[in-house]
Amino acid sequence: MKLTILILLTLSTIVRLQAQQVTYAYDAAGNRISRTIIMQQQARERNQPEENTSHTDKLGEASVTIYPNPTQGLLKVNIDNMPEDSQGRIQVFDLNGQMLMQKTDIDNSTDVDLSSRSPGTYILKITLSDKTTTWKIIKQ
Repeated sequence: MKLTILILLTLSTIVRLQAQQVTYAYDAAGNRISRTIIMQQQARERNQPEENTSHTDKLGEASVTIYPNPTQGLLKVNIDNMPEDSQGRIQVFDLNGQMLMQKTDIDNSTDVDLSSRSPGTYILKITLSDKTTTWKIIKQ
């Protein structure tokens, strides 16, 4: 009986650990600059609609937050600690790599309007000075 319980506990722990994935990003010198933990959803949660969530990543000294994702059309990009003299650019691409939109006059809070675009997946590329980050955006 004790052995059965021990085996069940071990198996449930292994299944939970396999339900997450950790990815790392490195700069040109090999230093780790970010860590992303991806948690797999439980089967009962998959049937529930996704919530609008925000996502944050470091881009040099700046902190970039994008919300809501998935979006109905208007995506907000907030950049905290953006250097005063930095040149910034936001680009939106479709999955074929075609650039659909570009904004070069970005500031600490910029809106990206995807309401005229069809529902699907898009790639958002943010460049500040010589640093670049990309995001997968889902338009509902």
